[in-house]
Amino acid sequence: MPERRLLSLPEVADHLLVTPEWLRAAVATEGFPCAFDAGDDALFDLEAVRAWLRRPNPYGDET
Repeated sequence: MPERRLLSLPEVADHLLVTPEWLRAAVATEGFPCAFDAGDDALFDLEAVRAWLRRPNPYGDET
């Protein structure tokens, strides 16, 4: 079974070499997968992020 790992918004932005603002916009407008904790902070599942980046859209990865 693959490891499930939750990442914070700053961790994902840093990994993707994008700004947190870009990532927030991607969550709001591009369907970037995330969940929110009780404090309304975004949490990202590592495998869901990888799957989103591999999506078949030719314009998908514009980072």
